[in-house]
Amino acid sequence: MELPAVPTPPDRASAGSGVAVLLRRAEPLRTVYQPIVDLRSGEVAGYEALTRVVEWPARSPEPWFAAADREGLGAALEAAALASALRVRPLLDPRQFLAVNVTATALLHPDVTSALLAEGDLSGVVVAVSEVEAADAAQLAAVLAGLREHGLLVAVRVVDGGRAELRRLADLRPDLVELGSDLVHGVAGDQIAARVVRLVLAVAADLGADVLAAGVEALVDARWLQTAGVALGEGWLFGRARAGLLQPSPEVVAWLRSPDATG
Repeated sequence: MELPAVPTPPDRASAGSGVAVLLRRAEPLRTVYQPIVDLRSGEVAGYEALTRVVEWPARSPEPWFAAADREGLGAALEAAALASALRVRPLLDPRQFLAVNVTATALLHPDVTSALLAEGDLSGVVVAVSEVEAADAAQLAAVLAGLREHGLLVAVRVVDGGRAELRRLADLRPDLVELGSDLVHGVAGDQIAARVVRLVLAVAADLGADVLAAGVEALVDARWLQTAGVALGEGWLFGRARAGLLQPSPEVVAWLRSPDATG
């Protein structure tokens, strides 16, 4: 039987029907995975799961999630995306983790927590919590504490290293701190960004958290991050998001392992 076509990115008039199609059937949603590498060894430490809409595969799915929020279906769509992402877990090496993205408000919804708890043991699952400021702090802390009892790890992104973001790190005490791509791009030649990254590294060390640099595209930035003590890297340099669990190129791995190599 031929499946009904998934609509183009929803506008306000078509939002309800478009999102409803995504929630009715699993086929229109798929997950791609981007490798996260250990900057010291070049080995794949884990993968980030990213959602795509089948009929719109090369573009961001954000319009769909925004439409779902407008229709009161945001948590349901995030739960469906989460369930899709988690299916890859049996294929991962036991030493690797899977990072999934969830907004803080959705994390408070039973649909999302149920999708996580259905996994049983959540060891090796990292929830990257976004839009933390939109959720009730006490409720979010309680939900995260409960999920951590099942082995869940928590990641929080730092965009600019401002006081509010650093306070958020202190409040949530994440296991992984993610440096946003705006801080990472060109960090080797940007003194301000470099100072912010060093500050975040110090705060993360106090919290006992590892640091992940997102959006690494240049060898010179990768070397700077490696030398500064950033543990993990993700970005086009190490591999784009694809349907399979891909590895970084042998050349990049060898370069990371050679301290004398230059970009």
